[in-house]
Amino acid sequence: MAISDRGRRLLRGCARALLYSLQTLLALQLVLYLLFKGFEREHFRQALPAQIEPAGLILIDGMSDFREGCGVAVWRLSEATAASLQQNGFGYLQSAQQARGYAESYYRYGPWQATPLADAQSMDGWLPLGCADAPEALQEQILRGAQGMQGYYSEKREGVLLVLPRERLIVFAYNG
Repeated sequence: MAISDRGRRLLRGCARALLYSLQTLLALQLVLYLLFKGFEREHFRQALPAQIEPAGLILIDGMSDFREGCGVAVWRLSEATAASLQQNGFGYLQSAQQARGYAESYYRYGPWQATPLADAQSMDGWLPLGCADAPEALQEQILRGAQGMQGYYSEKREGVLLVLPRERLIVFAYNG
């Protein structure tokens, strides 16, 4: 059975329309994904106190359900913050209590403490590295720093902020 010229033109038109629709859908998905990733990056940066300046993002990853989740955001520590910590030590962080972008008490950090984190904190949920698909070398570097004597941490509801000057890392871990 032969298809008429008109039928071929109609089929080609339908195929083009379908192809354009699929391309539009894929482009829309890509745009939405990139917007979400930009929002996610800025959200976690805004959760850091202003005194702790990141120099570059290393990783944001985690798992979430409808309302709850766990994961980590890891940045490279800026040279300026590292220098201030080296000069002023623990005292530099004492005013770093509130997230730079959120005034709510949920984003208020507790008193800063020196590492090491207790094993229960670093292995059993406070640093939920198991919720993130972080490279093994980065996980080891974070855990080594968290259990060492040269870092600082502060807890907030459902999270902990870990600053590791020697490793030049900032780790924001959340669970909840």
